[in-house]
Amino acid sequence: MNLPQKKLIQSCDTRWNSSFYMLEIVNEMRWPISAVLSDEKVAKRVDKGFDLTNDQWELSQELIKVLKPLELATTFL
Repeated sequence: MNLPQKKLIQSCDTRWNSSFYMLEIVNEMRWPISAVLSDEKVAKRVDKGFDLTNDQWELSQELIKVLKPLELATTFL
């Protein structure tokens, strides 16, 4: 996968936009993340329930749509 290197962002309770940024970057990196989690060398060390289901990926995309206008409003202010 020839994708640009990006850092994952962790959500922070005191900065709600961080949840939006976290969801956005995780969705952008969905396939590389899934590829790593499906690698047997990694899967032995990581809980197999860690990868998201298709429904969870879809929910995260819907949350991004809801949070995007709020992120725009707060960065505008």
